[in-house]
Amino acid sequence: MTFRTTGQNATCIRPAFTLPELLVVVTVTLILMSILVQASTIITTTVSEAKAQGDFVGQERMAIAVMRRDLQCDHFIEEDSNSGPSKGRRLSDQRSDVALMSADNRSIIGYKPPRSGYFWAKAPGADSIDNFDEGYDGQFFSSRSGNHFMQFTVILPGGAPSDTLTANIPSQPPPIRPITSTCAEVAYFLVLNGKTPSGINYYKLIRRQRIAARNTDDAPAYVQLLNSSGAPKDDPPEVAAVTGNSGNFNVLNLNDLSFLANRFGVIIAQKPIGGDPAIPTAYRTGEDVLHNHVLSFQLMFKGTAAAGVTWPRPFGLTNTYFPYDTLPFDGEYDTGDESLVRTVSTGTNRNLAGSSQGTNSSRLKPIRLTGVQITLRCWNPINRQTRQTTTAVDL
Repeated sequence: MTFRTTGQNATCIRPAFTLPELLVVVTVTLILMSILVQASTIITTTVSEAKAQGDFVGQERMAIAVMRRDLQCDHFIEEDSNSGPSKGRRLSDQRSDVALMSADNRSIIGYKPPRSGYFWAKAPGADSIDNFDEGYDGQFFSSRSGNHFMQFTVILPGGAPSDTLTANIPSQPPPIRPITSTCAEVAYFLVLNGKTPSGINYYKLIRRQRIAARNTDDAPAYVQLLNSSGAPKDDPPEVAAVTGNSGNFNVLNLNDLSFLANRFGVIIAQKPIGGDPAIPTAYRTGEDVLHNHVLSFQLMFKGTAAAGVTWPRPFGLTNTYFPYDTLPFDGEYDTGDESLVRTVSTGTNRNLAGSSQGTNSSRLKPIRLTGVQITLRCWNPINRQTRQTTTAVDL
């Protein structure tokens, strides 16, 4: 502050800020605000990416947990008359590794496939079409699978809500009616969903569930519930049912589902499995999307094989996943192969693959499955990174 004295009068002068000083202040303020905005943006982006990554990881873990739960259920109803190597409710109880075709090619000996329930899986090796070898890193091979699937029946004990299965029936008039059961047909498969920026296919991982009757005694009760619901016959519900000649639904039981012709097929990479019936192209009821960005859904199994069949392949450059391996021959296994459940007609070429008379045409292979290794590789479109989770489940 400057005091200027003129004569006897003293005047106090308060000069304002100069223009350069104001510009400096404004500039400094803008710089500080820019720093704060950038810091806030970085924090917001980091939190958002962390949440998205957490959701991504959680979705993958949830998919694995659901598959593990279904696989650890019983798959078959143990029949009192079914003694011998095939007696049991678990897949590992099915000793198809001791199965052989009879000399006249009309029946199977040494093993009796289960009549109630089934387990069907397809896990072929590399074909450069849907399954790719990605190279060797000095320790392990890497591979990517786009057409592996598994479809099987599950049997729960019932009682508590967690031990039952529910289907939503589109009733007329609304609301939707739930139907509960202890048995269902479950499938896990991929449906093509797009391509990554590098041109690699990614898929939706689908879980489809349709509840079923346990046996012929239970089926009429479900038939009555389903037909009285008013569900339109052109809108199949989340129940393993077909429309009969009378125009009403007929609910299938586990014995019916052991036959391929009675099952609902699966779609692999937008193409049905060749020759399989009942592909659900028009209706996709009972399906849940477990993950939207799956690069690879790979199934490998462990177990034992009949004499003369080398499976699983020993540890080495051709199989660094030992004791797990892709399924032998054509990569398919089905306990409900109807050519073996019923007597085979003379002249048909449906021998057990790998048997003394066998060819590769049978779905049931001379192997016993005791465990499965599931490898799920997913692509995160936000950070464009991949994450792979592997889990093993005893069967």
